[in-house]
Amino acid sequence: MAAPCIALPLSHLFNLFYSFSYVPDNWKHALITPVSKKLPATQPSDFRPISLTPILSRLYEKIMVRKYLYPILDSMPSPLSLTDQFAFRPTGSTTAALTSILQTATEMLDTMPYVHLITLDISKAFDCVRHHTLLEKLSQLPISDSLYNWLREFFEGRTHSTKINSIFSTPVKINASVIQGSGVGPTSYTVNSSDLQPTKVDIKLVKYADDLILLVPSSCSPYIQSELDHIINWASNNNLKLNMAKSSELILYKKGTNPVLPPPLPHLNRVSCVKLLGVHIDQTLSFRQHVDHMTAKGAQALFAMKLLKNHGLKQPDLSRVTRSMLQNRILYASPSWIGFLSTHDLDRIRALSRKAVKWGLYLGSDPTIDNIIDQADKNLFRAILRNSNHVLQQLMPPLKSPKYNLRRRPHDYTLTKVKSKDKRNFICRMLFLDAY
Repeated sequence: MAAPCIALPLSHLFNLFYSFSYVPDNWKHALITPVSKKLPATQPSDFRPISLTPILSRLYEKIMVRKYLYPILDSMPSPLSLTDQFAFRPTGSTTAALTSILQTATEMLDTMPYVHLITLDISKAFDCVRHHTLLEKLSQLPISDSLYNWLREFFEGRTHSTKINSIFSTPVKINASVIQGSGVGPTSYTVNSSDLQPTKVDIKLVKYADDLILLVPSSCSPYIQSELDHIINWASNNNLKLNMAKSSELILYKKGTNPVLPPPLPHLNRVSCVKLLGVHIDQTLSFRQHVDHMTAKGAQALFAMKLLKNHGLKQPDLSRVTRSMLQNRILYASPSWIGFLSTHDLDRIRALSRKAVKWGLYLGSDPTIDNIIDQADKNLFRAILRNSNHVLQQLMPPLKSPKYNLRRRPHDYTLTKVKSKDKRNFICRMLFLDAY
């Protein structure tokens, strides 16, 4: 009700803040509420320091990011680049990141006996970004002086205090951190990491926020240690630290082959399965362990839904909760990995939905597992086709210019000869869907 009355004076104030590069002092103070990362929490490192900033500050920051920073993320000046960053961008997502990782890995396996998939963890990345280093990179962006000066003012002179059980600590000044919980912080971090690039052309780096994933073909195995040293040096120069204890190496190879693997790298744990962005990836990309995990979680969700039904939850509310707790959970990021499943594993997922219908938890007239999978695929592919700046456009083949127009085509991209196993990847699978 009050929006029409406060919108005009508030927008006037916001415009003045931008014109004069001004940030109110009370916007620069953050209240940290520790959120436990694991239970029981026994030491300070077991808590996540989420900063609570004023609502007007977050609103203004998000406006600035959407209007001024998002439009330039697709045309970063050299040596900065965000082509390998899939977080905190308008079209970025974990699904897009996993799609890029799997397609890159399978393309490498076409010519190589194995591929190193190395996951790297940066300790407290958002809390340790040095302000003056970040501002140097922001100064390279094609932004106005008013915006740069406003960002500089935003990061300078900040303080924070901690609140525990209604007890407040004394405010302390900070000269690092992108302020977790702020509107401008996530995008600022992507800019800060945009100058980290592999030293070898054949080595690929995929970033999702502070998660780094290296894809190294077998031909580049001797260069892995030098690549890790390069990342460690970059982290040190940016006041960050690579946590090797939480980093791991997974060797990918084709199913049915038995390649001779190189010895494990020192200080890097070699595993047979890794949980990457919420999805379990195994050595042969069969996703059997991921299906095992999802079906176990699905069985627990079914039991919980049955208890809700017994306690009086009726349709259609019961069906909505079941879809949210069961189907949406087990099909998380499905466009990226669903094409790799065997018929048997796909039937195991369908069986959960059939059981939900049998128990009366889900209506038979509601969308099935196959309907939800197909819709998720089509929604993502449609988003790529409609947006030339989509983060997955770099995986698409060249556009073609047909000389005839006899029928409507699903897309205008060039179709090339591919192997049957390549159609496991989302992009290839969708390019050939209804193509003829």
